[in-house]
Amino acid sequence: MSERNLQRLLKEASGRTFTELLTATRLGQAKVMIETTDRSISDISLDAGFQTYANFRRLYKAAFGISSSDYRKTLKIQSTPPQT
Repeated sequence: MSERNLQRLLKEASGRTFTELLTATRLGQAKVMIETTDRSISDISLDAGFQTYANFRRLYKAAFGISSSDYRKTLKIQSTPPQT
């Protein structure tokens, strides 16, 4: 099967291109790493497969409606027990 035919079948089956699926998978992996590690977001973006941190920041905000650093801050606020 040719690469083009495979791309067409993937698009028909999922409604998304290979690049869109790959980006969504990488963003999902990055989100999990942000939630579960204290590693720098820059390192996380590279480990998730993004070529540049700037590209990751732009795609993350577009996908989730919040920057990766602001998302991490909300996680820290939510996990802090209330003071009495």
